[in-house]
Amino acid sequence: MRYFVDPSLGPAALGIGTVELRNDPQAAGFHFEALAIRDLRVYAQPLRARVDSWRDGNGNEIDAIVSLRGGRWAAFEIKMNPRDIDAAAASLLKFASNIDPRHHPAPEALGVITSFGHAGRRADGVHVIPITALGP
Repeated sequence: MRYFVDPSLGPAALGIGTVELRNDPQAAGFHFEALAIRDLRVYAQPLRARVDSWRDGNGNEIDAIVSLRGGRWAAFEIKMNPRDIDAAAASLLKFASNIDPRHHPAPEALGVITSFGHAGRRADGVHVIPITALGP
């Protein structure tokens, strides 16, 4: 994964602002994902944790895997639009169900980071985390 240290550099380099991002929700989502990844990296750094992404040969992907020393880890999907939370949670649960416990421990947490809304844990165990709730 390669991201700018400051996610505002991408839109600035492209010469786009609020109007353009409102007119292109997909591009806005990519920039929101960069912001969330930056935040995860900032909060993971003092824990000496790594933030990576995961993709397989079938096109399945997870936006962020936060790995701590000792094998503990958590997986996150990043969705700007809260309407996408259900699909993101389903993707996380499918991913976690395919983890072979002989090779990797189960995730400590699964979470969907979104732009706004309420934080909490869903009945399926997936955490919903508005980006404003991230912090040390």
